[in-house]
Amino acid sequence: MKKITQILVLLIAVFSNAQKFENLAQTPPQGWNSWNTFGTDINETLVKGIADKFIELVL
Repeated sequence: MKKITQILVLLIAVFSNAQKFENLAQTPPQGWNSWNTFGTDINETLVKGIADKFIELVL
């Protein structure tokens, strides 16, 4: 029983730092986030218009 307790304490100590990467998610996600902006009001014209704006900004 003492060995199991020691192993559990060791495992808890090793895995207690749950975040594997420092400074993870310090900024909001980047990319296509249509659900928060448009909800369910998405159609082909809207998507094509946004794609055209992306191209316009790049060129």
